[in-house]
Amino acid sequence: MKIKWTSKKLLVNEIFENPSNPRKISMQSGNQLKRSLEKFGLCEPIVVNVDGQIIGGNQRFRLMQQMGQYEIDCFVPDRALSNDEVQELTIRLNKNSGDWDYDILADQWDVPSLLDWGFTEKELSLVVNDGETAESRPAMTIDGDRYVVEFSTDTLTPAQCDTILDQVLKLSERFKSKLQVEKNGVKIEWQKKIS
Repeated sequence: MKIKWTSKKLLVNEIFENPSNPRKISMQSGNQLKRSLEKFGLCEPIVVNVDGQIIGGNQRFRLMQQMGQYEIDCFVPDRALSNDEVQELTIRLNKNSGDWDYDILADQWDVPSLLDWGFTEKELSLVVNDGETAESRPAMTIDGDRYVVEFSTDTLTPAQCDTILDQVLKLSERFKSKLQVEKNGVKIEWQKKIS
């Protein structure tokens, strides 16, 4: 029978972290999460077992405690989950999520905002393909509102170059761009168009 979940407010002393939580958070990601919680509050409740053990949301719980919260919104199942179910759901809550559509991000989102909200420059570098290596991945630098991507054409196939150029064309609809092709590399600069 499918488990039914109920939203409940629990006191922080009724909730405890999962000692086997496999997730960790970097200082940068923790700061981003804290900023999000300060601005939007807890819009994604903590998932706990009936005994109060956290299944999903250990990092949010820890930050809410640090921020002085004494009561936290939680999702609680209608029956106790077994250890195997807790382990499976812990992984599923963190692993079974979608991937980013970088074309949409490039076309419809502002890069400085994405960086401010937690993306890294590496994540926002132009995507070449799934088989790219660290050496072939273009490097992105940001200088104010100007973005520069450089990569060596020695490590890219013609198809990969076409993919990059297609993405640059999409970006050029929203950004003023400059493409510089040299003997063994390509440098692309763009900055947001002034409306």
